[in-house]
Amino acid sequence: GVAAKLKTLGKPGARVGVLLPPSVGGVVANTALAVAQQVSVNLNFTASKDSVDFALKKCEATHIITSRLFLKKIEFPELPGMLFIEDLLKEITFKDKLKWGALATLVPQNIFLRRILKDRVERSDLATIIFSSGSTAEPKGVMLSHGNVASNIESLYQIFQLDRNDAVLGCLPFFHSFGYTATIWLPLLSGIRGTYHPNPVEAATIGEVAEKEKVTLLMSTPTFLLGYIRKCTAEQFKTLRFVIVGAEKLKDRIASSFVEKFGVMPMEGYGTTELSPVAMMNVPNFHDSMIQQTGHKPGTVGHPLPGVA
Repeated sequence: GVAAKLKTLGKPGARVGVLLPPSVGGVVANTALAVAQQVSVNLNFTASKDSVDFALKKCEATHIITSRLFLKKIEFPELPGMLFIEDLLKEITFKDKLKWGALATLVPQNIFLRRILKDRVERSDLATIIFSSGSTAEPKGVMLSHGNVASNIESLYQIFQLDRNDAVLGCLPFFHSFGYTATIWLPLLSGIRGTYHPNPVEAATIGEVAEKEKVTLLMSTPTFLLGYIRKCTAEQFKTLRFVIVGAEKLKDRIASSFVEKFGVMPMEGYGTTELSPVAMMNVPNFHDSMIQQTGHKPGTVGHPLPGVA
C-alpha cells in the first residue's frame, strides 16, 4: 500500500531520500521504495545539514521520507519535499491491510510480485545509493543494485544457516551498507524475524530488547560490544548464536571479555560499502569424528564469503 503511494513520486529509478533511524518505519520506507522501483538514499542523520544537502543534490533527490518525531529528536529542520512516514501509514486503511494481507498469504509468490510490481525489477536495477563517510575527500555515492545486495545475503544465509526460530537485532544505521543489507534485507529475504532499536549505544535497552525478542543474530562494532559487556546481563544475551563485528579491529580483550560473560565468540569480518558490504568473515570452527575445519582465527578477518574469490 505504501509502495503504491510512493510510485507517484517519479518514474522508475527516481532517487528518494530516507531520513529515519533503524526502526520498523525505516524498513517500511526502504522496502516500499524497492517495490515501487524507486532508489532509496538513506541519509546520515549524524552528519551536518550541509552533508545531507550534498547527498540529495548529488542524487538529484527531490523528496525525503522521514518522521516528525525523529526530526524533533535530532533537531533537524523540516525541508521542502519531506514526506512523513506517520502520514503515509495513516493513509493505509483497514480494507487495504486486509486486501494485501490476503494477497500475501493466499496468492503464489510469483503472481503476488507481479500484482504489486507490474513491471519486472531486474537484478541489475539500482536498489540504493549509500554515501561513504567522506574521510578521504567529499562523500562518494556508492550505487548498489538489487543483485549486489541479494548476492551478499545469499552468502550470509549459507554461513548462518538460518531458520524460522532466528531473529536479528537491527540497531546499526541504514545509511551504512552493513545495516542496510544485514538488518533490512537479510531477515526479509531469509524469512526470519527482525527487531529494531534506533540507537546502538543504548546498551541497557539493547539488552532488554534482545531478551524480550529472543535475538539470535547481532551485528555490531567492537566499540558497541564494550557497552554491552558493561551494561547487559548474561541472561539477556543467552539466545545469541552469532555476533558479527566489523568497521574496526576487534581487540583480543574485548573478544575474550564478551566470551567470558556471554559465552559467544564475536566473529570479525571485513567489507566495504562497494562490496554491499561483506567480503570475508570468521565463522565457527567445525569438528566431527572425521573432519576438522578451522573457521575462526583471532586477529584475522576470516575466510572469503561463499561466492567471493
